[in-house]
Amino acid sequence: NTGEAAILGVPMLVILPTQKPDVIQLDGLAGWLGNLPVLGSLIKRLMIKVLLVRIPFVSLPNRWAKAPVVPELKGYVDADRLSTQLRLYMSQDDWRRGLRERLKKQFHQPGAVRHLVDLLESL
Repeated sequence: NTGEAAILGVPMLVILPTQKPDVIQLDGLAGWLGNLPVLGSLIKRLMIKVLLVRIPFVSLPNRWAKAPVVPELKGYVDADRLSTQLRLYMSQDDWRRGLRERLKKQFHQPGAVRHLVDLLESL
C-alpha cells in the first residue's frame, strides 16, 4: 500500500485509471447503487466523477500531507501516458533520490519498535 511504501521511503507513481468505471469496485451504498441494472453504470460514472473532484489526492502520502508529495496519474490513463511518465521518472536519479529523502523525512518515525515494546510491556 502507498502508506507503507511512503514510511519505507520508496519512490512511487500512483495510478488511478478511471476510463472504465464499470470495473471499479465501490464499497457500501455506492457499490449497491453502482450495481443496479440499467442505471447502475450511469450512477457509478457520476459518483466517480464527483469523487475525483471532491478528493484531491488518492495516495495515502498525499492525503496525510494534504499536498502533492508523490505523483498521481488519475483519470484517463493509457499505455502511452503511463510509459511517458514512467520513463520520465525512471530517468531522473535526482528526482527519485529527492523523493526517497522527502518521504523518509516526512513519514518515517524512528523508535516505532521501542514504542510497540513499551506498549506491550504496559499490558
